[in-house]
Amino acid sequence: MNRKRGIVSYFAHPLKFVYSINAKAFLVVLKSAKFFHSNLFNPTQAVLHMKFLYMFLWDAYGANTEFMSWAADVKEMYDSLPQEDIIKAITWILKTVQKSSRRDFVCVNLKDRKKHHLGKGYNLEETVSISFKKIFEISSFEIKNAYMVLGGAVFLQKKGCPTGGPVPPNSSSAVCIFYEHQFQISIYDHLHFIYLFRYFDDLRAIAVYDSTDTTTKNLAIDLLDQLQHHTYHPSMNLILEQYPENSFKFLEGEFKVSREKLSCLWASKNFDSLLDSGKMKILSSQDFFSYSGDKRKIAKKAVVMGKLCTLMGYTFSDADVIYSFGCLLCDLYARSFQKRVLKISEI
Repeated sequence: MNRKRGIVSYFAHPLKFVYSINAKAFLVVLKSAKFFHSNLFNPTQAVLHMKFLYMFLWDAYGANTEFMSWAADVKEMYDSLPQEDIIKAITWILKTVQKSSRRDFVCVNLKDRKKHHLGKGYNLEETVSISFKKIFEISSFEIKNAYMVLGGAVFLQKKGCPTGGPVPPNSSSAVCIFYEHQFQISIYDHLHFIYLFRYFDDLRAIAVYDSTDTTTKNLAIDLLDQLQHHTYHPSMNLILEQYPENSFKFLEGEFKVSREKLSCLWASKNFDSLLDSGKMKILSSQDFFSYSGDKRKIAKKAVVMGKLCTLMGYTFSDADVIYSFGCLLCDLYARSFQKRVLKISEI
């Protein structure tokens, strides 16, 4: 074993409720950040971002407009970050949002997460109000006090943040947001050449240049090089992903961009494997219990409807919908879905 990762269970943790409330409050703060950054808080935002960047970039150089797609995974977001740097990023975001919003409290609604907001709450039965100062103190305490048991010995995690707790997703996003903001500020005069977005560790970028001007192409290449090598924390690694020119996959979407059109397909992770070998490449535990289970039972209509809703959310044109629906049918048939299950799930 050449790598170990501590995974923390908070099921019986005495501070489970406190950590949970604090994580929800800090997420409200992150979503309230109105400065340059590339973080997505919901994967469905990727489609809107792609539409926006296409409208913004497609005619940048008229008929000479060319695109350059770029994709990478951000590695070591949890294990290798120095704890002081994580806390530094949290502090910076709290101070920046406090200054811009003129608020120093977050109201967490215990019954409806859509009602979380900056400011105090006055319904003591349904809300909890937590100050920015307290968010910082609880986040710092959770990061610096993660203990694990291995082989009967108790270990204190001194680097990174504990995987499995409420704070790591938000704290790692805070670090990324901090460095993305610095990057975008540093290229302020060249923002019209590049657009990027990230959902947790999936980072995607599109650069634009003039096909008749090598200077703009070299600048686009240089910006992508800076993004890869000089943007994120030194402890983070960016691993490039190879895709065909002017295209990339993002979660369940496959984007293709050109001056003529923007296309997005819903892509099953098993589709290519099914075409090549007739076998599925990926079968998660959720898939097993949702689709297989007792063969005498029909899979729930909600499962298929969920896939169809996701498909419609990712696709742009009628042609995208038709192609994606064919991929979905192949995927569902491979999972032994009965035809009548699909029939009752018609849109």
